[in-house]
Amino acid sequence: PNIKVSNDSHVWNLVFLNNQWLHLDLTWDDPVTNTHENLLLHNYFLITNQELQTKDSQYHKFDTTIYPEGQ
Repeated sequence: PNIKVSNDSHVWNLVFLNNQWLHLDLTWDDPVTNTHENLLLHNYFLITNQELQTKDSQYHKFDTTIYPEGQ
């Protein structure tokens, strides 16, 4: 299963993999840089809710009571 998570400023996915819900944000892992480098990061690739909030609690802010991983 895959769920779209969104707030007023951003959208990403929550996926169920290996019996757990994990966040997946492909937008932030494929950044546009001012040097035009082709970067591919894995900072927001299959991470838990706790990891996500540790990395960024501003743009990835969401109602944890709505989504399975937050319960």
